[in-house]
Amino acid sequence: MIKIPRLHFLPGTLWALPENRQDVIEQWAAAKAALPLPANGDGPGEGSGGISGGIAVLALHGPVIPRANIFSRYLGWTALDTFRARYRTVMADESVSAVVLDVDSPGGEVTGLAETAELIRALRGVKPVVAISNPLNASAAYYLSSQAGKVVAAPDSFTGSIGTVMVHTEFSKALEAEGVKVTVVRSPKGKYRGNQFEPLDADTAARWQQIVDAFTEQFVQAVAKGRGVSAAKVRGDFGGGDVLLAKETVAAGMADAVGTLDSVIALLAGRKRKGVSAQALLADWPADLPAAELAESGQSPSTLSGPATAPAAADMERERQRALTARYAGRG
Repeated sequence: MIKIPRLHFLPGTLWALPENRQDVIEQWAAAKAALPLPANGDGPGEGSGGISGGIAVLALHGPVIPRANIFSRYLGWTALDTFRARYRTVMADESVSAVVLDVDSPGGEVTGLAETAELIRALRGVKPVVAISNPLNASAAYYLSSQAGKVVAAPDSFTGSIGTVMVHTEFSKALEAEGVKVTVVRSPKGKYRGNQFEPLDADTAARWQQIVDAFTEQFVQAVAKGRGVSAAKVRGDFGGGDVLLAKETVAAGMADAVGTLDSVIALLAGRKRKGVSAQALLADWPADLPAAELAESGQSPSTLSGPATAPAAADMERERQRALTARYAGRG
């Protein structure tokens, strides 16, 4: 049985799968384990991205968890301790002029978010940082990406889901039907509250609501600080817990432009080659970044020099997805 923490920034989909669907996780683990790892030994989630033409791409993919483990290594989830280390590394790399956060995540655990958000915001003054919703940038992922200097939404993206949720699942009736009785002996009264063997009592529900409200307020304040707006605007205009479409995010002030990962890299690389200083790379940021922005770079991002390009990393991930779909097609 895989134990998933109850407290999450999630957009409405829970990651604690029913027992009859836990095979999905096992299949993903088996498929990912069969893939060749990069030379440095990183897994698919920890090694995604690269540096091309002075533009570093950091992947923020999959559910967000505080520390690296089997999920980040083989399932491609984002471990915040690994992410922070990579973020500091590219910021210290003299060959890097700007950083792009490639975000495709439904959210994740609360633990570690505040520390990571503060780091992103603090170092965005060292080098320009752009985050792109590509295509899902929800909950904990938006908590983090809202701290970038600019936020771009891919044309088919979903962004937002600002808020916190705690979910209680209780099996006492099901166990009773199976002839199983669970007795909980506790000291003090608040110990082991909200467990899965007992109905959720009013005191625990009230306490959980306090926790949810506290973390949601922390979330709102962080987004407000990152985006340079008031907390009231975040509460009133940033989706109210829902996700927004690309143009809606720009209209609401949650994002600065609509564009693709390719167009973001092309714009930054093009300005860099024209001699624009790092401090000015994000100046006069256009509200729309269509593929035509490639013209500013003078060439396609796939031709940029470097050990790995962001489009190449994206192609690799798409290939993994196709392989998994083919392998498990028809399984219920």
